[in-house]
Amino acid sequence: MYHEEVDRIATHDNIASSSLLREYGGHLCDTDLWLAGRKACIELGIDALRFLMSTEGVAKEGEVTSRDGWVHKKFFYTTWIVKRRIQTVEDFEANPVGRMDEDTIAQQALRTVQHYRETQKKLDPIFYLLHSGSWVPGIGEYAQGRLGLMLFSKVLYAEKRRVRKDVRNIGEDHVKFAKICAEERIAPVIFGGEDITTNHGPFIHPKLLRELFFPYLTRIVKAFRKQDIKYVFHSDGDLWPLLDDFLAAGVQGMHPLEPFCGMDLLRVKERIGDRVVLFGNIDCSATLPLGTVEDVTKEVIERIKEAGPGSGYVLGSSSEIEEIVPVRNVEAMFGALRRYGKFPR
Repeated sequence: MYHEEVDRIATHDNIASSSLLREYGGHLCDTDLWLAGRKACIELGIDALRFLMSTEGVAKEGEVTSRDGWVHKKFFYTTWIVKRRIQTVEDFEANPVGRMDEDTIAQQALRTVQHYRETQKKLDPIFYLLHSGSWVPGIGEYAQGRLGLMLFSKVLYAEKRRVRKDVRNIGEDHVKFAKICAEERIAPVIFGGEDITTNHGPFIHPKLLRELFFPYLTRIVKAFRKQDIKYVFHSDGDLWPLLDDFLAAGVQGMHPLEPFCGMDLLRVKERIGDRVVLFGNIDCSATLPLGTVEDVTKEVIERIKEAGPGSGYVLGSSSEIEEIVPVRNVEAMFGALRRYGKFPR
């Protein structure tokens, strides 16, 4: 990622474990979480960090908050929607998505650039894989966050013209945001992500995604590639039906390739590994939280054999390192990579 020659398979991950941060970051957890994360990454052998979260000092488990018609409930480091302001077709009709003014978009983009530069300075030599939901088309958040899938399914067909207009407004704003970040040469590699698939495939028919999602993704990726910035796309779930569409959009990396959802790394490598970099695939739904050190080591060795030859693979969990993952299993994952993931000289 720093355009330097490497001697082993690269590593990355997303740390969302207070136990892991406290184990390696110690007192730094009380002063600067990014510095604690940096120390953990250096000692564990993690080359790049996508995000960092701690449950210490945040809202209490189960805490419910209400604002502007929205109700949220805290679960570990994630806040889940309990009630949406828009609940009926009538609510939907009364709350169209408007365009943001250009000054607001520019201010948000420049704040993002500043955040990246300040955080990368703290993390160095660990690489910050900045992830943003504002340089993706936005249909995932629109469908799952703003409306919820039940209401989205209703209005997608009953109010198709309005849905198209809403999605277009979001997409155009996100394209502008991406162009500003790209022109500022924000980073060598960035992550764009929104979940558009379930464990069993896309939650929207691929034909509709090709109309409402991929045209905007293509423009966003093009803006970054114009500045020689690599674009990695993140979506949980089964991505098989859409892999060719991501290639056509110009995406240069795919994350997190969940094995639980059928994203077999060897098959993915054979299908698209000569054109994109593959991230993740160490199972964080079973092996990491529930397996033994031996189970984790075995899975890492398997992934190295499957995706290591010719590289183009960045090893890490299939989403993030959560609180339920034992610290010893995290150590086993990256320790096995250091032992078995070296390139022959």
